[in-house]
Amino acid sequence: MQACDFSRSFLTFRIDSQVQPAITQSTKPNHTANNPRIQLECVCELTAPGGDPVQYVMGASCKTERVNVSSDIWNDPNADFCLTVSDKHFLVIKQYDHCGRKVMLYPPSLGEQPHRQVGLVSEAYAKLSIDVRRTEGRELQTPQEVIDATLANVPLVAVTEFETDDGFGVRLEYPVKTINAGDREIFYQTDTGPVLFPRQPASCEVPIESFHLAYIAANSTDWAELLVCSPIAVSEEITVLHYHEPVRIDCRNRMVALD
Repeated sequence: MQACDFSRSFLTFRIDSQVQPAITQSTKPNHTANNPRIQLECVCELTAPGGDPVQYVMGASCKTERVNVSSDIWNDPNADFCLTVSDKHFLVIKQYDHCGRKVMLYPPSLGEQPHRQVGLVSEAYAKLSIDVRRTEGRELQTPQEVIDATLANVPLVAVTEFETDDGFGVRLEYPVKTINAGDREIFYQTDTGPVLFPRQPASCEVPIESFHLAYIAANSTDWAELLVCSPIAVSEEITVLHYHEPVRIDCRNRMVALD
């Protein structure tokens, strides 16, 4: 079967102030055009009841920064930045030191930077390119085959398919960056991520709003547990985003070796 070669798969967006103003920046840019390229971490196909699948891709997280400067690259306060896009919509998740952190967009007339910003690709970027490279892979049929491929340092890709509570079909494809392999008791268990986890997409104005970040663990073909990133109070005054909420799903898991 074919699988995504995540080492060669990217999303690239173009910001060009001579074409349209940026709507997601929090500092004044020191350039007129930039093409950030981000390696993919997860590919998600989301299918509404009776609809066609829509592909969403999530890029690797980075830190908020000032580009093309001679010093003071890192924004202060700084945030983890994670971008998910489809052909039509984008979701920017910015995770600061606590959920109450207030940062203005640039220019400040645009208002406060939301920690979850959803919008149209056409309004945010002068251009968007999604390049999901596929290659031939070998589906692993048994735990022993997974163990053998793991210990041989073969790149692995996992595919997890399930249905949301409100009837959307979900197909996640993601690289297996961390996996346990027991060659005596014969077991394996993934512990990898982040991946995209849609929660109640039918209740959202656009489905991309439903995505949350999660890590995923699986040691069989028919269920998995997600650890979802969501707000949690650490004191009476402070709430942070943290991977802390376990969610079990019934699903179909497959492991693919990219020999």
